[in-house]
Amino acid sequence: MKKLRTLFLTTAIILGISATTIATTQVTASANHVSNTQNKYANVANYARRSVGTRYVWGGTTPRGFDCSGFVQYVFRMAAGKNLPRTAQQQSLVVRPINVRDAKAGDLLFWGSRGRSYHVAISLGNGNFINAVNPRVGVNINHMGAPTFAGRLN
Repeated sequence: MKKLRTLFLTTAIILGISATTIATTQVTASANHVSNTQNKYANVANYARRSVGTRYVWGGTTPRGFDCSGFVQYVFRMAAGKNLPRTAQQQSLVVRPINVRDAKAGDLLFWGSRGRSYHVAISLGNGNFINAVNPRVGVNINHMGAPTFAGRLN
């Protein structure tokens, strides 16, 4: 009987340790995925800052000149390898909507309704964003204006 109890306790301990290891590994892997995603999009924000001062060109998609959605499309492709649609309207449909107050660096900010957005910018966090504004201003950093909604890419 004592051998059976010892065998049972040993098995229970081994299974308990194994289950804890598996659960810890799964939680760690999940946390690493979230962390990597946040880091990737924080890198997007940092990459975007390099373009401050670039001129605005209607329909522009290169460092020779950007419009708002061309700027967002270019930055995400270069900094994160993420291919986004061309227009703000189309870009607003590929994000998961989030509250503007919850926007982190690398999230997108939109003006207008989802699917009918007329302007897009990249959140830099702390209430700041970067965007291609108009021919007079070009690409610059602003403090949070009044975006209609924000979106996060997966």
